[in-house]
Amino acid sequence: THICLDYLATAKIADPSEPTIHAILVGDTDDRSIGKGALASLSDLKKEIELIGDFTDLEVKTYELFDDQFTKKELQKTIEELNVGSDDVIWFYYVGHGFRFEDETGKWPRLFIANIRRERRKINSVNYYLLNLFQDIKAKGARLNLVFAEACNREINIGAVNNYPPDGVLSVPSTSRHANYNQLFVETEGSVLVSTASAGQYSWINEDGGYFYSEFMNQYLASLSQNQPSDWTKILQTTRQNVLAVSKLRQLDFSNKPRVQEPEIQFFNFK
Repeated sequence: THICLDYLATAKIADPSEPTIHAILVGDTDDRSIGKGALASLSDLKKEIELIGDFTDLEVKTYELFDDQFTKKELQKTIEELNVGSDDVIWFYYVGHGFRFEDETGKWPRLFIANIRRERRKINSVNYYLLNLFQDIKAKGARLNLVFAEACNREINIGAVNNYPPDGVLSVPSTSRHANYNQLFVETEGSVLVSTASAGQYSWINEDGGYFYSEFMNQYLASLSQNQPSDWTKILQTTRQNVLAVSKLRQLDFSNKPRVQEPEIQFFNFK
């Protein structure tokens, strides 16, 4: 999935001495099949990240890699040049094509970070194995790393797109928001790696956004509004369960098989 890269600091001007949330939003917005959905999800997430800055003491820096900037080279450059403090947060979110090679044994997908129409023959050089990307981000030394990839995880078959609308996103009252934002982004440390589909599965999207993203935001926003502390583990595990359950009820995919989508989630030193 392709998106244009924009180094954009939102809201407040960051003081290098203050904790910062670095949002890296990467999407194939130029793709004819999934571009509109990618842009919808990432635009919505950008607004939410600005709210995180409003409800916590975290400064906000947003890096958008869309359109011509949607390349592996630009992504690696963005990660390399991040100036990260030990109390910072990195939230990486990718919406685009993903795949795995026939002899692949790992459970994570490879992200196709290039214009698929122009660069398909360069698949070996433009893909970024999700676990390697996660390790590159984790090596920056942030307190909290959130790495999400909304992409297919099947053997080379790029172009899956759903034709059903994602569930609506909840609107949330402000009660308890301040404490719960701080619980999620200030008082939590560790890393989490998310692939929105397990090995051999498609990840579904339409013009309104990705199905995983919609369900994730339902759980995330509901968690922020509750009167008990928000919990990343509960948010993501409930998202996984709901995405899997609903996907089993959907119509058949291209191979006349159920559109099962089971997100893969792994926590590292999370507390």
